[in-house]
Amino acid sequence: MVDLLVPPLVQVIVEKHPDVDPRVSTAYSGHPQEWLDAGDLNLSLVYSTPCDSTAASPSA
Repeated sequence: MVDLLVPPLVQVIVEKHPDVDPRVSTAYSGHPQEWLDAGDLNLSLVYSTPCDSTAASPSA
């Protein structure tokens, strides 16, 4: 999913905000929150897949 979303997002950011230097990293969801809390990130995009939700778990 990152390969689909990131290139057009970065392109729009660079076009609309030429002074911004976007840098992209991928990580498991807990790490970006830690980086935000530490001030190492200004923005984090986190998503979940159907496999991440409890709805995908087998019913008892």
